[in-house]
Amino acid sequence: MARTKSSKLPFSLDPLDTRLVLPKPKNSVEDEKIFALEKAGNALYTRKRDGHCVTVVITGQKSNRIKLYTRGETRDITENFPHIIAELQSLKYLIPSCVFSAELYAEKNNRDWREHVSRLAASDIRHSAEYQHLYGYAKLLIFNVLVYGGKDVSIVLNEHRLKMLSSLFQNLTYVKPIEYVIGTFQQAQAEAIKNGWEGLVVYDKTKPTTYRLDGNKDRPPRPDGCWKRKPSYEDDFIATGWVKGTPGKRHEDRMGKILLAQQHSATGKNIPCGEVGIGFSDTDREFFANDKKYPCVVQVEFERRFPPRKLSRGRVQCALCNPRFVRRRTDKKSAGCVLPDDLAEQMSDAKMSTEKESSK
Repeated sequence: MARTKSSKLPFSLDPLDTRLVLPKPKNSVEDEKIFALEKAGNALYTRKRDGHCVTVVITGQKSNRIKLYTRGETRDITENFPHIIAELQSLKYLIPSCVFSAELYAEKNNRDWREHVSRLAASDIRHSAEYQHLYGYAKLLIFNVLVYGGKDVSIVLNEHRLKMLSSLFQNLTYVKPIEYVIGTFQQAQAEAIKNGWEGLVVYDKTKPTTYRLDGNKDRPPRPDGCWKRKPSYEDDFIATGWVKGTPGKRHEDRMGKILLAQQHSATGKNIPCGEVGIGFSDTDREFFANDKKYPCVVQVEFERRFPPRKLSRGRVQCALCNPRFVRRRTDKKSAGCVLPDDLAEQMSDAKMSTEKESSK
């Protein structure tokens, strides 16, 4: 490997220093920058998982010397995932004094199931074991290394650090290295959309990573050379009503959000799809602050759809992730705003589950 910083770490591993703040990718990057990296042969594309970020600390070969900490409050959740600890322990060539950035993830219907791993991380040991026995065991994706063999390797370039991960975590069941997406940027984007991934993480091979020791977990360092790139989707929705903005906020005295729905393809009933509160001009907000305008059709951009979620009184919602208002659709009627078939099927399962629980 390339040169490293001083071998003496400025923070402790056991216990893990709560001042340590690990990096996150930048939230956006222009296409032109990615194309320039690609042309220079310096772009790397990896799959972005939608899971629960953790820090992996290894101070020895024994199981009690391998720890998993939550990224936010640095909470020790090691005992919730004994199958992962056992697999890490089996790696005889993994030397002590290491810090890795990782993500707990699980899959359902070939899609990342963030709600499941978040629940596992938040549960006590007994419930975490029960949930995993019933619904599936979490896996661990290792996507960065900050300390290896007691040495700070954050200055090592992305290309070399990521190769190290690929060589360390091979042929395992529950612990996986970073997942490369081979091809051009356009091909990688198409792959993410085709498979319903949360998105990509784009790396510049020639850049290092970083960390901070200020304890501010709400503002993690975002090094140059690492970016999130999420696919964007658009669809038409029925705007069913509006609500005022949050008291004390910018739009408290006018329209803050509009409520969204789509029709179930089998029943024709409106299914709640959450709400959207950004992307509106002042003129839009004046227009939508009028009960007589509803229902109407709007076009909304979003990153992805959440799985159907149970609401009160047996209802089910199919909400959107990071929705943004695009425009009104005066050329389209409500009947053309149809819930995708796969969500309609999942919604029916959730509805049945809700009805069973209410009948107990």
